[in-house]
Amino acid sequence: EEEKHKLRTEAMSLQARVEYLERTEDTIRQLQRQIHERMRFLDSEEEDMADTAVRVKRQAVKLREMHISALRERRRAEELHADVKRIEDNSDRIRREQKTEAERIYNERLRVERTKLDLFQTQHSALQLNNIRYTSQHQYQKSKKGLLPNHHHQQQQQISSHVA
Repeated sequence: EEEKHKLRTEAMSLQARVEYLERTEDTIRQLQRQIHERMRFLDSEEEDMADTAVRVKRQAVKLREMHISALRERRRAEELHADVKRIEDNSDRIRREQKTEAERIYNERLRVERTKLDLFQTQHSALQLNNIRYTSQHQYQKSKKGLLPNHHHQQQQQISSHVA
């Protein structure tokens, strides 16, 4: 009987051990499933991260291209600004030259007009002188003949003093 009892105790112990091992096996299977699910999740996350890394790299390349393009545009804008400045400076220089030339032309026209006026005055004086000479000769000839009235002699003196 003792032997039976021992065997029963041992059987119960083995039964308990089998149940414990079955529960442990179930727990291990559940943990393996959880690990497998987490691995799939991590693989999925890793793929997402790899995709994100690729997108980030593409965006970085695009940003670099945009930066290079912006630098080119800035350089072009600076060149255009320098061109505009040079054109404005040239335009100012040309305006100054035109103003100087206009002043020179104006002064030359004034000189020509003064010369014309001087010529006119000289011609007028020459005409008056010729008129006086003619009148003097005519009066001289009349006076030789005794025909010179007194008032003609006064007019001749007025003309001579006016011309002088």
